[in-house]
Amino acid sequence: IEDIEIIIVDDCSPDRSIFKPLKDRFPSVRFIHKERNEGPGAARNLGAFEAKGDILLFLDSDTKLVPGSIYAVCNFFKDNPSIHVCSGWDSSEPINYSFFQRYKALFQTSVAPNSDCEVSYIAGRCFSVRRSAMIEIGGFNTRYGGADVEDYELGYRLRKRFGTIWFLSKLKVQHSYPSL
Repeated sequence: IEDIEIIIVDDCSPDRSIFKPLKDRFPSVRFIHKERNEGPGAARNLGAFEAKGDILLFLDSDTKLVPGSIYAVCNFFKDNPSIHVCSGWDSSEPINYSFFQRYKALFQTSVAPNSDCEVSYIAGRCFSVRRSAMIEIGGFNTRYGGADVEDYELGYRLRKRFGTIWFLSKLKVQHSYPSL
């Protein structure tokens, strides 16, 4: 895929040196370091407003995109010009593999649709939206400081304003789950 812009927003990490290996390996990736921690909504908004592309794909720092997901998103929006939002979900294979993490991943996938369909939510850890729609509604509500309900609230506003949110079964992430 050509013309992909990657932006990583660091929401005020105490040790910025953790990004050096990534910066060295991927010099075209744009890193934005925030001076003050304001939560995931504000960090995601900054990335959205700084982005130049028409389609935004949001991922959390504890996720890893499953191969083929970017192609699925690009093809989806090309084939569905009237839809503004699609959401993915977790893979059944977690990043960190132990009994509990495997259980958590299987539980998460058990509540997801089995095929592409209309849904009423977005998963903040794995969703895509047309930049114009994100800008028009003002992005995430930054009153939510933690990673709690900011994605559901954004999904509600997007759906109210733009209609259908589509679950895209080929948009998946492996998730790193906490241990017991």
